[in-house]
Amino acid sequence: MKNSRFFILIALAIIIAWPGKSQAVLFPADYQTNNFEAKYLENTRVRTSPEILADNIMMILPVGSIVQVLGESGLWYYVELKTGQTAWSMKEFLTNNDSSAPVQSSTTKATSNFSLLSRVTGRLLLQVQQQGQIWYVDVPSQKRYLVTKEQALPLFRALSLGISNTDLSRIFQCDGQVKPANDLSNRLSGRLLLAVEDLGRVWYVYPDQNCRYEVRTDNIMDLFRALSLGITDNDLAQIPMTSLPGTPAVSVTPTTPAPATTPASSSVALTSSQPTNIADINQPPNLNLAEVEAYWLQKVNALRSAAGLRTLVSNKYLRATAQEWAVYMGRDLGYCTHDRPDGSSMHKWIDTKNIPWTVRYSADGWNSNYFTENIAYGYTNGTLASTQKMLDGTLGWMLDEASYNGSHYRTLYHADWNSVGMGFYFQKVSENNYKIYIAWHYGSVDLGK
Repeated sequence: MKNSRFFILIALAIIIAWPGKSQAVLFPADYQTNNFEAKYLENTRVRTSPEILADNIMMILPVGSIVQVLGESGLWYYVELKTGQTAWSMKEFLTNNDSSAPVQSSTTKATSNFSLLSRVTGRLLLQVQQQGQIWYVDVPSQKRYLVTKEQALPLFRALSLGISNTDLSRIFQCDGQVKPANDLSNRLSGRLLLAVEDLGRVWYVYPDQNCRYEVRTDNIMDLFRALSLGITDNDLAQIPMTSLPGTPAVSVTPTTPAPATTPASSSVALTSSQPTNIADINQPPNLNLAEVEAYWLQKVNALRSAAGLRTLVSNKYLRATAQEWAVYMGRDLGYCTHDRPDGSSMHKWIDTKNIPWTVRYSADGWNSNYFTENIAYGYTNGTLASTQKMLDGTLGWMLDEASYNGSHYRTLYHADWNSVGMGFYFQKVSENNYKIYIAWHYGSVDLGK
């Protein structure tokens, strides 16, 4: 009996003293210890338990992030983040880090830097010594991004965490009154949220009250100046600076003149990554992609028709190249980019596909333009209605660029185009929840070939 009590006390002592494990983190029975440094192969959700659930997501770590693997269970690693927090992450997204530099854990960070980061992560910062530049310190990466009026919405959409209307309703809107926060609003403090079921509206969870402000084109800079903290150049220099890799989320690459002659072909030369069936793109079983493309065409053509421009048709060549690129982004990378894997430009890449281009001329400055690419990601539950909502949100922010004649806005209204093709890739994130990658290829194509 004494021995039994002794072992019980030892077991309790181990549980209480176990380092790095909070009550919020679940440990399965087959947990095994481990110890090595690892790096993320793509942007990845880390979780409080080794299972894919909607309510156990802690944050999203960007591609290239370094963590220390402390243990494992089945398909999961238990990891320590640079902040000292611990979480679970699927093994498939991690690889051994070949770098000889050790992980800088919370105990080895410079105290002043760690203290500063802990105060400003998730904050908007006003650089008081440099003409009032505004920065946002991203929560997952703890790095700062420059915020400008022209790029704020694309930037914030790229950094946003998708959220359902049900979860969003649990975070009260900021209205000047102090209200009690809950576990969700506390967990998402300082985060940017993308309302995936509400036209892609963007919200910022203000850390002082953990309430949310909507971020819109017409209120961005005034709102940010009102919410930002002043910071000196010296303190700001201690916070790592970064920018979005390769213009992720949604972007457009500037166009270049078409070649004087372009060889025509009756077929499109595609790489082996071009999908041949539904399974290759993880297409939801009840979603008809022809209906999705028709919906986009109807929306865009209504705008173009009202502006007196030719309407677009869905083109087989551009569908094929857009599909190839969507698969590369979603399946091979896990983020959106225009950067081709061989280092070539977007136009050099498309010129290898033997598309029968035509040369058209317009008066708005893009003479001889024949092709451009838009890319985006969003979230859908796999139904047509949900996917249409995602497209509505994407189209809405493209139209928001009208005030400064942004590149996506110009693409929608460009007079040269006669064709468009859409490509898709679906990454299943949970039951009835998909991250969808989309590529749009616009061009002037000989429709008789």
